[in-house]
Amino acid sequence: MKNEFVIQIDLDQLDDFFSPFNRQKLSSDLADYILRQATAAPYKNTITLKINIPQKLNHKEQSELTDMIREYFGLSVSEQMEMNRHHDKQMLLVFLSGIILLLFSYLIPVSIIIIDDLFMIAGWVGVWETVYYLLFVNYQSRFRIKRAKQLSDCHVDFYDSQSIKKG
Repeated sequence: MKNEFVIQIDLDQLDDFFSPFNRQKLSSDLADYILRQATAAPYKNTITLKINIPQKLNHKEQSELTDMIREYFGLSVSEQMEMNRHHDKQMLLVFLSGIILLLFSYLIPVSIIIIDDLFMIAGWVGVWETVYYLLFVNYQSRFRIKRAKQLSDCHVDFYDSQSIKKG
């Protein structure tokens, strides 16, 4: 069984949950807060959001709000994966261009020495940029995807402050 990591969220009003531009979308401020808090959670843990709202919500409302959270972070996963696919294609082109330029610099005799050196430098830059992307940029992106997946699968508990005061 996975350990649980709890993120406590206290909202002053239900409107704090929604985007000011579209009440069908999660507030970007709330999503940023959730994401910042989730950075402390180990990747192996499940995340539970405990949301305190000053009013009682029925099951349908709770389900809709939970779906909003999961949709927000699920779309983040999809967007990041699409960006990675696009960037991977670009890096493949950069790598192939670098290899071709290196081959030109070593195999094709050029009467002007400076052109030979420029091909070699540009070729190594292309190869290095690809290695840098694979080792550092892509690595960070995979962690962002993991975190967003973790949040899109989170458990959400709602409670209202009135029921706590009464109990």
